[in-house]
Amino acid sequence: MLRSMGVVVVMTRFQVQAVADPQSVARIIEHFALRTLLPTKILAERDDSTLAVTIEQPGLEEATAHLILEKIRGSVLVLDASLSLLHPAEVEA
Repeated sequence: MLRSMGVVVVMTRFQVQAVADPQSVARIIEHFALRTLLPTKILAERDDSTLAVTIEQPGLEEATAHLILEKIRGSVLVLDASLSLLHPAEVEA
């Protein structure tokens, strides 16, 4: 578990909207692989011309999560990206 400003954070959830392209998921996941991170959940759903990708990564420091988010936002094919710091009660949601 990770403490963020005195609150226990156990998971970071990244939500990414990207162009529906065969390379989109690999380009997004690359930012985790370069840091030797293996997410516990990766979900990609295509809707016509866009791809919605959800990634859950445990144990990230908040600064590292924001750094990864900015790298994802700068990726080719990414339209939008955000993150949520999940607390124990939210992890199963």
